[in-house]
Amino acid sequence: MSLVSLTMFVEVTRAIPAQHETGEEVRREYQSLVPLSDASEPDKVGLYNLQINLKCCGLEQGHQDWDNDIPESCICTEHATVPCVEAPKNSSLYVDSIDNEPIMIYKEPCLPIFIGHVHMAITIIIGILFGLTLMWALSAGLCAVMLYQLRRKFDVPPVVYSPEAKAGNYTTLTESAENA
Repeated sequence: MSLVSLTMFVEVTRAIPAQHETGEEVRREYQSLVPLSDASEPDKVGLYNLQINLKCCGLEQGHQDWDNDIPESCICTEHATVPCVEAPKNSSLYVDSIDNEPIMIYKEPCLPIFIGHVHMAITIIIGILFGLTLMWALSAGLCAVMLYQLRRKFDVPPVVYSPEAKAGNYTTLTESAENA
């Protein structure tokens, strides 16, 4: 059990630098999609959902990653708490626009926000595994202490029986109730 806990401790410790590598791998994977207007339909659907959930637009350059084909998932809601900017007038958002009112889109790119969420998830998982590993190591240590205590010989004096010991003056509860 102690060897397993030590192995887990080493593996959890090795996972800490892998957190940064995971962020870089995610960045490389998403960078291969730029320009986003040329991405495949399944990739675009995933990006639309990402933009809606994270309230962002584009990957690293904001709306510029979409060229002029900015999707509606980039449009800021009325009560957005994140920074918004006006969409370029030559973007696809203005094609069906009747009036010349500005269309506001999210300013922040999605990739830094998404990588931050990935890092947070990995940090939480590493923390939980590290805590479990410490509890496992502590339980292995306590088991070793208990085994040591069980094998330790105590100097116990022998019990001596004496026939002269008084037997005691005990009565049962039913006898005392009858006498009362």
